[in-house]
Amino acid sequence: MATIAPGQKINIAGTFAGFYNRFGYDPNFAFFDGAPGVNRMSPYLTWTSAVTFALANSGDEVLLLGPGDQMVDGVAWGTGALPANVSCAAIVPPPYASIERTPIGRDTDSCPADFVTNPSPLP
Repeated sequence: MATIAPGQKINIAGTFAGFYNRFGYDPNFAFFDGAPGVNRMSPYLTWTSAVTFALANSGDEVLLLGPGDQMVDGVAWGTGALPANVSCAAIVPPPYASIERTPIGRDTDSCPADFVTNPSPLP
């Protein structure tokens, strides 16, 4: 479990090594490998039945959960989809793009309006 402060940016990568080799700095979290100071992520089976995950370029989703284990926000891209009770069209980023929350200050419940893609994540 991790906590994200308001306005805080975190970088989540499939692999530490791939992220570091591409961008030149460490991600905050990685799924498949690690390094000192980089936390490994694992499936949270309360919200998924998948025991593996990949942040697949063809489609996937990321959820932000609140302290009561409720979904606070989420983003889906490509063929990904948020839980059935959430209406948010998936965005279609270019391959290997960074997906970032827009700094609009309010949630519109529209993934294309609430998230932007960039070729490189910001540290």
